[in-house]
Amino acid sequence: MSNNKQTPKEKAEELYVGYWYLTNDSRIAKQCALVAVDEILRINSVDKDVELSDHWEEVKQEIENL
Repeated sequence: MSNNKQTPKEKAEELYVGYWYLTNDSRIAKQCALVAVDEILRINSVDKDVELSDHWEEVKQEIENL
């Protein structure tokens, strides 16, 4: 992974915190972040980029672990 890419954990935290600032509710922030990742995975399913899908599946797991 190149230096300019975030780890799945870093991306999960970035998404969660961004939604937390918008909602001020941890449960809703987590759900919003999961919806965003699911949409990315859905769009990527057309391109079938396995490496990208794997990355976003890891991001999703990290969000679920928050």
